[in-house]
Amino acid sequence: MISTRAFTSGAVTVALLLSTVVTSVAARADTLQEIKAEMATVETALMGGASPAKVAELLYAPDVVMVGEGEAGVTRGMKSAVQALEEHWAGLGPDGQKHCKLTLTGEQAVASATTYAAFLVLHCKPNPPATKEAMDFRTVYVWKKLPQGWRVAIEMWGVGKI
Repeated sequence: MISTRAFTSGAVTVALLLSTVVTSVAARADTLQEIKAEMATVETALMGGASPAKVAELLYAPDVVMVGEGEAGVTRGMKSAVQALEEHWAGLGPDGQKHCKLTLTGEQAVASATTYAAFLVLHCKPNPPATKEAMDFRTVYVWKKLPQGWRVAIEMWGVGKI
């Protein structure tokens, strides 16, 4: 038979664990809303014709690490992020970046009040004559919370859908 003291102690422990889980779920929901707000800011900048440097500043951490399918290796830092955007946009044709949308898939890997990792899809509509067909890229982003807001610390991408 279990004692009243042991039962009370166990009940308190379970209550504390449940409150931690509820707080964690609430923190993840708050984090997700903050991430979505940052993504909306980036999308507004893209649609408004912002430069690759401005978009990189809004999207990436200064020490971002990036790697993509077919790339020679890992790149690091804001200068590399700007260069990657410039090259990608050049391949999309005039104002091609305005035909692209980055969407969270709903498959989060890690979420906390300071880190968020998830899968996304970048879909770019055709922009003839530069691109005659739609293009899709599957990505993994790891965001970290910085004083200026959520920024991508790690980006990994490949061609195709998730």
